[in-house]
Amino acid sequence: MTDRVRALRAAEKQKDAIAGLEEIISGLISDKAEVTRIAQAYQSELVSQRLYEW
Repeated sequence: MTDRVRALRAAEKQKDAIAGLEEIISGLISDKAEVTRIAQAYQSELVSQRLYEW
């Protein structure tokens, strides 16, 4: 990831660099949303388990 960002920042065409960085940011936002969804599912499952054991 770091190498890709460095390469984009070193690109001579500013438009290409901006487009590449926007693509990286979009991917990171998507990944964060997926991780948040997974964490919420695990949290919900944990609450269900605790209620069942209680």
